[in-house]
Amino acid sequence: MNNKEFHKRLGNPPSFQNAKKSFERDLLETALKKANNYPSRAAKLVGLKHQTFIRRMAKHPGLTRTPVKKRRRTLATEDHYIVITKVGPNPLNVAKLLSQQIPNQTNQEQLFKKLTSSESEIVFKTPTKGRAQHLCKLLKKHKAAAHPESVPLKAKTPIPARH
Repeated sequence: MNNKEFHKRLGNPPSFQNAKKSFERDLLETALKKANNYPSRAAKLVGLKHQTFIRRMAKHPGLTRTPVKKRRRTLATEDHYIVITKVGPNPLNVAKLLSQQIPNQTNQEQLFKKLTSSESEIVFKTPTKGRAQHLCKLLKKHKAAAHPESVPLKAKTPIPARH
């Protein structure tokens, strides 16, 4: 039997690559149907990460999904601070803790000097309200007295139009 007769009787033989693509498409399509076209849910069903599922979906045109939602970004409305009123018996530990937890406060020697100065209150800006609250809890373990404070940001004044 030659090639022409073979193709005439059996058609084109399936290739491994085509079979693999077909299986992958069927699997993704079934998972999407079960997950109501939500790729994150479908990815969990087949045991893939979300990004991997999306990448594989892109290889198969025609697969539908829910529209991509634009993520809302929140604007900062407050600045967050931690106010230390009492350093406690070991200011070096407090300096070390602050240098690990607050960005731009990495020099322990400067922090130690600031903590041991005669100021009644020492104020540090923190990136978030949660970080300020977390630091207060950690400082209490070191027998330091501190409390978080949030200060509203000032509204920006509009720039006058030039004519």
